[in-house]
Amino acid sequence: MAQVEDPANLDRWQDPVFRLITVILMCCGLRLKDACRLPFDCLVHDAEGAPYLRYLNYKMKREALVPIDEELEHDIRDQQRRLLERWPAGVRVLFPRKLKNLHGQVPMRGDTYRQVLSPWLERCDIRDANGQPVHLTPHQWRHTLGTRLINRDVPQEVVRRILDHDSHEMTAHYARLHDTTVRRHWEKARKVNISARRSPSTQTARSPKPPGPNNASDAPHRPCPTATAACR
Repeated sequence: MAQVEDPANLDRWQDPVFRLITVILMCCGLRLKDACRLPFDCLVHDAEGAPYLRYLNYKMKREALVPIDEELEHDIRDQQRRLLERWPAGVRVLFPRKLKNLHGQVPMRGDTYRQVLSPWLERCDIRDANGQPVHLTPHQWRHTLGTRLINRDVPQEVVRRILDHDSHEMTAHYARLHDTTVRRHWEKARKVNISARRSPSTQTARSPKPPGPNNASDAPHRPCPTATAACR
């Protein structure tokens, strides 16, 4: 993701339309069909003036909102201006089809974006951890956004609203915690007593005293089941 989000790589899009669609897919988690069919007037603001992207969730057959930042709002405004320069009478969609679209009312097809995605990845030389060229699908960015939000401690209900899922079970599919997230929560959970010292339950266990008449440790040592399970 660091490679595809790099501004220098985003600028390698030869068409600003495809660059904008890519940013929307990565930042908003829309399905490709929903992104390609965004209405021209897709920007709305709340009472405090914060921007949102309004779209039609075709899978759920309902309108949805997703918060966006000012930079993305600016990019969408630029796209709207370009459209009005070409079609001064106005258009209904933010991404009109390039050809056979005299009045700019027909939205772009998802296949059009898919055809240009792979050449862009090749121009950017996007590679995986093993140095191999990657193959990405537009829907993978939706999965990535959901997983990122979970790992940044965003409540699952908020993630559900952002992705406009119909149930918590759908959102739970993205709840895969990164190892560093698990570690961070584990550190938070370690209890500290009033003297700012770790409580005995979290300290490293001392070596047991040798068995003797005054020591009730003659029974064989049994490891803690919870600790054993946590270390597997």
